[in-house]
Amino acid sequence: MLLLNKESYWISICFTHESLIDFRFSIFLQTGAESEPEEVAFVFDARFHFGESQNKIVTNHKKEGTWGTEEDGDCSFPFKYGEDFKIKIIVEDDSFKVSWAMIYTERM
Repeated sequence: MLLLNKESYWISICFTHESLIDFRFSIFLQTGAESEPEEVAFVFDARFHFGESQNKIVTNHKKEGTWGTEEDGDCSFPFKYGEDFKIKIIVEDDSFKVSWAMIYTERM
């Protein structure tokens, strides 16, 4: 079982990408090997355009080497291509809470 401290983590992100085809970003809370860990406590996957998914947030986990079922709750997709944002992940005893905030900067 993967154990994480009960804390919150802020992650600041800005993406610019040549194409929005097959474009997404993922955040993994895990221990072990980077490429194929046995345990992944939480995956946050924001899919701008990935396969059949468009503007969708998907979450998942991996336990004892087996991926769980993807969950894609009925939340709105807040991210916009080329805009800065930050994500906060709160680790609780039995769940994860994710919030985000757009970062408004003036670009020249």
